[in-house]
Amino acid sequence: VAESGEAFAEAAVQLASNAAVWERAQAGGRRLLAQLYAREANLGVVRAAIESARVGLAERRARDVYGALLWQQSARSTEFFSRWIELKERQKNDT
Repeated sequence: VAESGEAFAEAAVQLASNAAVWERAQAGGRRLLAQLYAREANLGVVRAAIESARVGLAERRARDVYGALLWQQSARSTEFFSRWIELKERQKNDT
């Protein structure tokens, strides 16, 4: 975009203050996005990634020891928090 901070700042000022420069940059950005991320070009890649993830899901979950451990700890903490609330309510009602 620019070689120095000053040149970058000047380009930013031009972009913000000059409508023609803004519109050219905007059109160029849209062309670049359409070129790099065209739906037709990328849809196959996205579908293949989703299908690969779906097919290997059970195996990945079986190997995900840390994920399983975190789920188990989350469930246990919820259980103990529920017990604490019960005891707190019981003590409040007993007094």
